[in-house]
Amino acid sequence: MHTSFEDSSVLGKFTDDCAAIGRQMDARAEELRAAYQRIATLESDLAECAEYFKDNCDVVDGDYGEPAPNKEMRLYSMIQETLHGPGNF
Repeated sequence: MHTSFEDSSVLGKFTDDCAAIGRQMDARAEELRAAYQRIATLESDLAECAEYFKDNCDVVDGDYGEPAPNKEMRLYSMIQETLHGPGNF
C-alpha cells in the first residue's frame, strides 16, 4: 500500500493527534503553574512562621538536666531545613 503526504486521511489523523497532544501539554503546563504558585505561597507562609519561631527560640532544661531546644527552636530548625536544606541556614 502506498501512502503519500497528499493522503488527507493520514494527514488528518496526524493533525488531530498533534492537536490532542498540544491540548494535553497545555493542560499539564497549567497544572504545573498552579503547583508552582502553591509552592511559592507555602514557602512564603513557612518563612513567616520561621520569623515568629526565631523570636521565641530558647534552650530549656531537657531530660536529665541537659540543655535542649524548646519547641519553637525545633520548629524553626525544621522550617529552615525545609526552605534551605540541611545545614544551610
